[in-house]
Amino acid sequence: MKTDSIKQAVELLFDIHNKISQNLSDNICQEYIGGLLFLNIVSIQDAGKQNSPKQEIWGGLFDRIEEQVTARKEGRNYFGSLPLIVSQPETGKKINELLIQAENENRNYIKRDGYKDIFSSIDYTLLQKEHLQILTEGIKKLGPILSSRQITGKIYSDYLTLCETENYTDPCNTYLPELFSGILKYESGHTLYDAKGKNGLLLLKCRNNEENILYAQENDPILRLVSKLNMFFNEVKDHCIRNEHALKRPLLKSNRTLLKFDISVCICLSEKKSVLPSEDKIYHRFERGLPPVRHIGWAYLSHLVSVTRKKGIGIIAMPTSTFAAQGSCNHIRKNFIREKVIETVIFLPDNITVIIFRPGVSSNETLLLNVPEWSDISSITDDYLQYRRNGTISQNNNYKIMEIEDWNNNNFNIHPAKLFRKPFPDTRQEKNPDLLRKEITLLEAELSHIRSQLEREIGKLMK
Repeated sequence: MKTDSIKQAVELLFDIHNKISQNLSDNICQEYIGGLLFLNIVSIQDAGKQNSPKQEIWGGLFDRIEEQVTARKEGRNYFGSLPLIVSQPETGKKINELLIQAENENRNYIKRDGYKDIFSSIDYTLLQKEHLQILTEGIKKLGPILSSRQITGKIYSDYLTLCETENYTDPCNTYLPELFSGILKYESGHTLYDAKGKNGLLLLKCRNNEENILYAQENDPILRLVSKLNMFFNEVKDHCIRNEHALKRPLLKSNRTLLKFDISVCICLSEKKSVLPSEDKIYHRFERGLPPVRHIGWAYLSHLVSVTRKKGIGIIAMPTSTFAAQGSCNHIRKNFIREKVIETVIFLPDNITVIIFRPGVSSNETLLLNVPEWSDISSITDDYLQYRRNGTISQNNNYKIMEIEDWNNNNFNIHPAKLFRKPFPDTRQEKNPDLLRKEITLLEAELSHIRSQLEREIGKLMK
């Protein structure tokens, strides 16, 4: 499939999105578009098989849009969930039977991949008839382009990326996944966990290979379904996405023990609702302290550290204002530094800070990297990996190596505006022995002078 064709298909989906988003939220638009793409894929006839039930579902859906099968609900024409719930019993029964038949024929892959709920979870009751016509007619225009899951997955993922980039103008929606995946692709990990699953794009971009098992929790049921659709289109068979807030009610567990993952990620730049638990007596995730809701990123970091294996790695993005906050945040930050959990801190534009941690690696040093412009982010991965390999770094002006004493001297409060106002010398660079001897001589002379003054003052007091 040519790149131009995929780009045109993505632009068409985004155009459909814009047309129906005037009355609906962006998340619901993504759900509806993904739902019809899903229905299209399961409706494609099998090789050499004509008039399959799956094909009838898709064709029947379009045929019945023109029929008078809609019911009135609060003054709206609407269709129900899939299987379609319509006012005409015979039509609804027919569509329902076709869906059940298709499900039975494909029970193995539906049951194995965990997509059975998609058949009945997409709720079209909010759509007006004209909106559903825009959706279905637009997707029909794509025709043969949507002939496989692989192509559909590429189109749908690009469409979701375009939605994020357009709806949130800050460039972190494109640069952060690139930074995360650049750092993680050199790490061998089997399980990958996202504490804020959203639409599943971060998981997909951080995945190293098809054998990675993906886990996530997403509080929004619609975003969880969008994430499930994204996994389906990208043929991710091994995954588990639960619908609940990870801080308030972690569901990825075995009995009373939280599951541990090789790689943990989270982008926590905003939180619409106050969902901080008051305590966690079962899993003891917040023993370092709980931050105020506006700085919830520290709570997510505590959660990620609790669910990451000792030999694993975790990355979280939070507002720089949260990272440098005072009060309870300073207490939590102090505990993390003293425990030697935080390995690297990357200060990015637009008030964003990325923290890299390794629960099983204890080091007295913390690497701080400063990225003044988004255009500089491409070199950060190389700088970080070089530091990991041999403890050196190529640039001189935009990094600092902090030891425990440095944190203590700054009261564990570090802000890039203060820290990177002027270039820092390499604090670990060896000095010339002759220069060191001269500095020692000057210090000894100064100390001798101070002692002489002190003796004179003591002599005066003794008289």
